Amino acid sequence: MENFIELLKEQYNTYPDMPFFDMVKFIYQNEFGCGHFISQEALSLRRITEELKRLSSRSSSKSKLEYIGNNFYRLHLYPAAVNGPLLPQTINNIFIQSSLKAKPGNAENFSKKLNIFLECCKENIFPYCPSDVEKYISDYKKEGFPPVSHSDSFKKLYDPAYRVISGAFARYMDIFEAIDYALKNKSRTVVAIEGKCASGKTTLASYIEDVYGEKCSVIHTDHFFLPPKLRTPERLLEIGGNIHYERFYQEVVKNITRGESFSYGEFDCSKMCIRQAVSIKNTPVTVIEGAYCLHPEFGDYSDINVFLDIDPREQKERILKRNGPQMLKRFEQEWIPMENLYFSHTGAAEKCQFKFNVSAWPKVYQ
Repeated sequence: MENFIELLKEQYNTYPDMPFFDMVKFIYQNEFGCGHFISQEALSLRRITEELKRLSSRSSSKSKLEYIGNNFYRLHLYPAAVNGPLLPQTINNIFIQSSLKAKPGNAENFSKKLNIFLECCKENIFPYCPSDVEKYISDYKKEGFPPVSHSDSFKKLYDPAYRVISGAFARYMDIFEAIDYALKNKSRTVVAIEGKCASGKTTLASYIEDVYGEKCSVIHTDHFFLPPKLRTPERLLEIGGNIHYERFYQEVVKNITRGESFSYGEFDCSKMCIRQAVSIKNTPVTVIEGAYCLHPEFGDYSDINVFLDIDPREQKERILKRNGPQMLKRFEQEWIPMENLYFSHTGAAEKCQFKFNVSAWPKVYQ
């Protein structure tokens, strides 16, 4: 468990005039996240839209993201969607997907956190009457710990308008903002996710697909594995030669720039041949994920470029867990050196507006 007392202090310092009921709400959100809020997607979206219409300028002083612990954040609507580029539908989808992906909380942990808060009150860390807090918690427990709302006092003082989201989405908020900004100005945008193996490229692509749904198509560079006839010593010594870049350019890049639906062949590594055709719709968002997706042979076909980095030690641990010891050897002896050579010679990371080192994130965010 994180230093929960420090989280409580930070919350109190942010909202020093709030009644203790709102500290209980904070603790509830810290444990359970946002899953209890969502009943109907359309209703959830309508509520967000209505809140955005009524927001006052005093909400503008809030930061966009407020960490509340346990890998949960409050996404404040004014800086995100009034002063920022996020679309109401995007916020709603992030909210819904967060509820689906977040680890469920439990009443036992929640009860422990309430008791920690009570002890802090008894020790005068917070200026709340311990007997009042104790009675409230006792009655609240008898009710089965239902969701709580902000007090009228909190609403008047702080004008809250936010959604609780998972850190899985919060850490990539800049990407969602860039996509929404692009979609406000044109009908479609292409996102390229470049980076080292095991850095989470496929995972990020799946998050974007989750948020944009039918408006998003995903293409994997792993589908363009180099066929046996091209795996010559000369080709494998070539910078960025570990991908069938000729076929990727013909089947993907040319079609993307046309803005039409198309299909390409998916290479099956187990059979070492193209197994089937993959259909790609002409959607507002197209994501290309995988190493070599910013190969110089492809030109500037993408609008938003992302680079994911990872420290060697964590990279090895992830590959070992994902692929096993035998495949780890191949990664270490073949694929990782080729990728690193490609990155250093092409400056792929420097082509990206967004760069993340996933090893720099605390483990709780992962």
